[in-house]
Amino acid sequence: MFGDRRAFNEFLSAQEGIATNVLADRLRKLEAHGVVTRKPHPTDARKGVYSLSEKGAELVPALIEMALWTANHGHLELP
Repeated sequence: MFGDRRAFNEFLSAQEGIATNVLADRLRKLEAHGVVTRKPHPTDARKGVYSLSEKGAELVPALIEMALWTANHGHLELP
């Protein structure tokens, strides 16, 4: 689901270009809500390795449907 990305710096280097503070906040919230889990990195315990939890995996079909809907209907113009 993460496209071979598991660590903070790997997410940070993705083409989306998310700011470090925003990424840290989102990962923290996703972990707090049980969508992702964080375990210590095998070679550096200060770093974390993220993975999708069972609860997060349950969201995958809904996210796919949203992506398909967007591809079919384009983006919405909000007022």
